Amino acid sequence: MAYGAAADSTAYINAHPRPLAAYYFGDTAEGQAAFTQQTTSGALVINDVMTHASVEELPFGGVGASGMGAYHGVHGFRQFSHRKAVVVQAKDGASNPRLRAPYGEKLESLDGALAML
Repeated sequence: MAYGAAADSTAYINAHPRPLAAYYFGDTAEGQAAFTQQTTSGALVINDVMTHASVEELPFGGVGASGMGAYHGVHGFRQFSHRKAVVVQAKDGASNPRLRAPYGEKLESLDGALAML
């Protein structure tokens, strides 16, 4: 489909579900920057098509209806992995000992201190 003005093409793209990829053809840095800033897509390729899918270092995936997430290489590993938070409470007194179990006497002394306020 041909468009008379760049604004027409960006309006069309923005009026529909976000594409898996968008391809911009134009040599001016201003036009490239405007298209990049005014559209949202899973990938953007300037002056070529489909090359993003063959670059393993780039994430591959969509936004919204075109798919969620990013795949390829480390991006796919991170997408399908769960980074678990693990906290080990210090035993050397580095953390506040009043916050560590057993609470018994610590809470009683805290209640007394709060009652004085």
